[in-house]
Amino acid sequence: MTEKLHEKASQAMMDNKNDLAEELYIKILEKNPIDEIAHQQLMEIYENVDKEKYYIARSNWNISQGKIEYAINDCKKALGVNPESVVSYLKLARLHTSSGKNLQAIDCYTRIIAIDEKAIGAYFELADVYNK
Repeated sequence: MTEKLHEKASQAMMDNKNDLAEELYIKILEKNPIDEIAHQQLMEIYENVDKEKYYIARSNWNISQGKIEYAINDCKKALGVNPESVVSYLKLARLHTSSGKNLQAIDCYTRIIAIDEKAIGAYFELADVYNK
């Protein structure tokens, strides 16, 4: 199912078309969230270009491997690179929620709202945590 996308993405990497490769690997992960090769290749693309994206990609890979504590640590590292990252806080909040760490999740959602008061989804997810 994703074989042709892998071929195209691999060719894009060889042709140094990392934007295209990134797009294709993301499509692969939409179809198969545990595709190890796609996770690894995205991390390789981001590693020397965008550390925040690298840590988020590594977090996603750790989630796919069931390594939630590692994923949490990667989100924290992403926040070390960009302390105002709504994406990183949102992933971290969801990981805390799924791990039953509701106080930490509340802190993350509150931080998201402080960064971007128009992040409507954060309000709803925060309310869900309070209702647990």
